[in-house]
Amino acid sequence: MEDSLNQSMDKAIKHYSSLFKLPSYKKVVCLLALVCVGIGLLSTIFFYSLNESLLKGFYFSLSLFAITLTLDFTTTKIVLKGDLLYDLRRTAAVSLASSGIFFLFIVIGIVLALPFGMLWYVRLCLLGFSAVTIFRLIVLVATSSVGYARSIVAALIFPFSWIVPFFAIITEINYAIFMFMLFSLCISFVASFSFLFVLDREGKKILKVSSLSF
Repeated sequence: MEDSLNQSMDKAIKHYSSLFKLPSYKKVVCLLALVCVGIGLLSTIFFYSLNESLLKGFYFSLSLFAITLTLDFTTTKIVLKGDLLYDLRRTAAVSLASSGIFFLFIVIGIVLALPFGMLWYVRLCLLGFSAVTIFRLIVLVATSSVGYARSIVAALIFPFSWIVPFFAIITEINYAIFMFMLFSLCISFVASFSFLFVLDREGKKILKVSSLSF
C-alpha cells in the first residue's frame, strides 16, 4: 500500500513539476524591466504632455526597476537570510508577479479614467497596492521558513516602496488617500491570515498535519 502511494506521488510530481519551474534570474529581470516600463509610461500619461510623459515615464520606470532590484537583493540577503526556499531568483519571481498584479490594476485604472476621470486611476492604484500586499503576505508567510515577523517585513517592503514613486506623480495626497492606505493595510492582514487559517485547518482535516503554526 505504501509503495503504491509513493509511486503515485512520484508520478504526480513528474507530471506537475513543470508547473513549478521558474525562469532564470536573467529572464525574470528582463520581464520585470518590461513591466516597469509599461507601468511607468501608463502612469504618466494623464499628468503630462506626450513628450514630457515619455521622459518622465522613462525615469519613473527606471526608479521602479532600480527599487525592485535593490529590494530583492536586500530582502534575500538580509530579511530572508537563512530561508530554505528563497534565493535571489525566487524572491525576484515573487516581485515580478507582484509588479504584474500592479500593472493589471493600473491598466484597469487607465481604462476607467478615460471616461470617468483621473480619480479612478488613483483608486485602482490604491486597490493594486492592497492586492499586492495580500498576495505577498499569503505567499511569503505560507512558504517562508524564517518566521512570521521577517516574512511580514519581506511582504510589506515591496508595496510600500512602490507606492512612494506613485505619490511623487499623484501630487494631491489628501487625508482620504492616507486613511484608505491604513484601512487597506488592515484589511490585507485580516484577509491574508484568514485565508491561511482556513487553508491550514483544511489541511489538518485531510492530511492530519499542520503546515502553519496558528
